[in-house]
Amino acid sequence: MAGLTGLERYIGGLIIGQGRHVGQPFAVLPWQRRFLRGAFRQPDDAGLTLGRGGGKTTLIAALGAACVDVGGPLVEPNAESVIVASSFDQALIAFRHVIHFLRPTLEAHKRRFRVQDSANRATIADRDTGAMLRVLGSDPRRAHGLAPKLVIGDELTQWPATRIDAMLAALNTSLGKIFDSRAIWIGTRPPTKMHPFARILAGDLGYCQVHAAKKSDPPYQRRTWLKANPGLNHLPDLESRIRRDAAKARRDESELQSFKALRLNMGVAETLESMLLSVDDFDRICGRPVPDPEGRPIVGVDLGGGRAWSAAVALWPTGRTEALAVANGETEVADQERRDRVSAGTYARLFATGLVTTDGSRRVPRVEAVVDRVRGWNPSVIVADRFRFDELVDARPPCPVIARKLLPSEWDQDIRACRRIAADGPLSCDPASRPLLAASLAVSEVKTDENNISRLVKRGTNNCARDDVAAALCLAAGAWSRAPKPRARGTYLGLVG
Repeated sequence: MAGLTGLERYIGGLIIGQGRHVGQPFAVLPWQRRFLRGAFRQPDDAGLTLGRGGGKTTLIAALGAACVDVGGPLVEPNAESVIVASSFDQALIAFRHVIHFLRPTLEAHKRRFRVQDSANRATIADRDTGAMLRVLGSDPRRAHGLAPKLVIGDELTQWPATRIDAMLAALNTSLGKIFDSRAIWIGTRPPTKMHPFARILAGDLGYCQVHAAKKSDPPYQRRTWLKANPGLNHLPDLESRIRRDAAKARRDESELQSFKALRLNMGVAETLESMLLSVDDFDRICGRPVPDPEGRPIVGVDLGGGRAWSAAVALWPTGRTEALAVANGETEVADQERRDRVSAGTYARLFATGLVTTDGSRRVPRVEAVVDRVRGWNPSVIVADRFRFDELVDARPPCPVIARKLLPSEWDQDIRACRRIAADGPLSCDPASRPLLAASLAVSEVKTDENNISRLVKRGTNNCARDDVAAALCLAAGAWSRAPKPRARGTYLGLVG
């Protein structure tokens, strides 16, 4: 392969095809120059990891162009180079960058180059030298039979878990067919050391360049951002985007998790498995002055099935919160504690204060018992999920009842509303209800999927965990956030949906 000076000079002569600097020459940034020198001054594979949006794809496309362009510094006769991404559509993004970089060459040598750009195949081939560039998705069936001189793996962390091992095996064995062949592996850090890309970065690479913040680094400081984004001083649009993402992360813990994974490259999961409310937010709830129960509250109700409790949470227009739960009388309190694997005395204290009562039934708690206790709050509306909803209506509650369908998006809305009014106000908890709320929050967990949709689940593997009050709090908080503004203090205009 050509010397480093020629590669830098070539990349610096390419023309940017999009963004703020469209139409300008490719400015090789210091971190890119360092990587080019380290990767191509030795004969083995190389690895690179940095935060999302830092210019990895553009660099990959520049290397791809150098492998096939007329006079390109990485061109070798009859040599094939391959760019591999998580999917073919993702690989096409780099391919389109390559096409733009090569446009002057393709226009000047129309008969010399053959370009295929279809729904399942994307290649550029030089008929004179035999050099070819191909892009692939991470499908191992497409990789067999390759004999590449250079493989560039893009965003390995995003490759499907069911195919990444087979794809890497196919690529690594194909590299051995050609003398002096090599691979360059690029992407953000994976969340576990057992991920294949983590093993690659920690393995016997000839050169490895890591740009990442430490987990102990303060996430909202620019010096931390620079660790994972070495081009930050040269990319004002990236810095503006990171600042906006940081502001979101301050308000939403699930956004913070994604921020740490993608922007700070900390090697953590992109999605969050966390408590519904952080310790700090619960302290805020308990530390705020608790207003008197003026007006009529919105009540969230979570009805249990089997041995589960049923719970209700009242949320007044002023933010005051009270909670209660109803259990059946099937077993003694001590037996429930052992069965649910909680510390001795946990439930006993809740029963002793009257926060949890029993309705004397031998099966699921009676809905009538819950409605009777809710009457004392004089609610304006009750919001419940679909489970046992008809029973709730038949119990003749003292106000309208609204069914919350609890689609994934609705759960997400209610969880975010609960977190928002806990962090920013005005949510405050009546001192008498705090032990019950704390006990339920301790066993409640929020899982956030790849689409940033959150849902409430029982924490850990304890399926008997009493998360009923936390679920009722989310229902009440979501309805409270959607309620029209009051005409006068302590009154709502209408129902919430």
